[in-house]
Amino acid sequence: MALLCPVPKIAGSKPARFKPLAQLPSRSLAVHQKRQHRIHRNTFRKPARVIEYDLNRADTADFESVAGIGKKTAGRIIRYRAALGGFLRREQLYEVYGIDSLAIFSMDRFFVGQSFKPTVIDVNGSTYEELEAHPYLSALQARAILMYRFQHGRIDGEEQLMKVRLMDTKTAERIRPYLDYR
Repeated sequence: MALLCPVPKIAGSKPARFKPLAQLPSRSLAVHQKRQHRIHRNTFRKPARVIEYDLNRADTADFESVAGIGKKTAGRIIRYRAALGGFLRREQLYEVYGIDSLAIFSMDRFFVGQSFKPTVIDVNGSTYEELEAHPYLSALQARAILMYRFQHGRIDGEEQLMKVRLMDTKTAERIRPYLDYR
């Protein structure tokens, strides 16, 4: 904003009926120029170091650092990871209740370690509660696995698992890395 000031009378000039006004730069222009200088000066800084997190080792504070994830959602991720036996892919985060797809999209600094091995369930030695606690198995499927074991004996592989009544191909594919047929 400019300040308007009256022009003083100059020697030898005729007085004007109205004194013309001159425009002088205001103080805010100087302040604006300083701010612009600071903005340009800051643009040449080194980019901040991006910290990457392993999905299977991250704690609630690491998850809470992502926009859109609060205490409750971070706790749900941790509990789901424990029930699942660990994440094999980042896309498994979509299965966590209450997590927004935008939050998952912004979790690009989270990864699954190359050497990660999930916690496995022994199909032949586990109880109903252990089978039913896995997110990929329903209570009916857990009971059907126990009934199959009771009637036919040990389950030696995925072929026999597919013979269990309520076991479909999609569930068998999803749960394959989490099962052990000792």
